Amino acid sequence: MDTQHRTSAVIEDTPEGLRVTMRPPKNGGCLVAFLTVWLIGWTYGGLSAMRALADSLSPFNLTAIFLLVWLAGWLAGEVFAVAAIAFSIGG
Repeated sequence: MDTQHRTSAVIEDTPEGLRVTMRPPKNGGCLVAFLTVWLIGWTYGGLSAMRALADSLSPFNLTAIFLLVWLAGWLAGEVFAVAAIAFSIGG
């Protein structure tokens, strides 16, 4: 019995080697809309933290250290959300 499963990846054996092609998810419209609105608030929060960091009197006080760590996590979330939107739109 030959059963084919529909997956999000297509694996082909070409003369150059294996080629793996990923297909974008079908329900990406809601994800793109949600992440776009979410990114507006996320970016505002990050810009506010950057402004607070720039306004701190001493660059090595506890508030500045906390904001630097927070901004590192913020940047990771921003990159992940933008990558998710790009993958949903373009594959």
